[in-house]
Amino acid sequence: MIRLGSLAGYSFEGPRLLVGWTAPALAAVYAIAYKPDPEREHYAVIYVGHSDDLSAERFPFQHPRAACWIRR
Repeated sequence: MIRLGSLAGYSFEGPRLLVGWTAPALAAVYAIAYKPDPEREHYAVIYVGHSDDLSAERFPFQHPRAACWIRR
């Protein structure tokens, strides 16, 4: 289990839809996930990365690993 949030000492914002989201110019660890079952609040992680500047990552479709999540 990955613990996120203030109890683990990390801030967590999300989940967010990639389409229409503007990445902030902040350093971050990020996870791209999807809901295998739209009726449940469970997510499956497709990709995890880190960046010194999220705004430079070219989300969602120009990211170098975008093919990992575009298929979903």
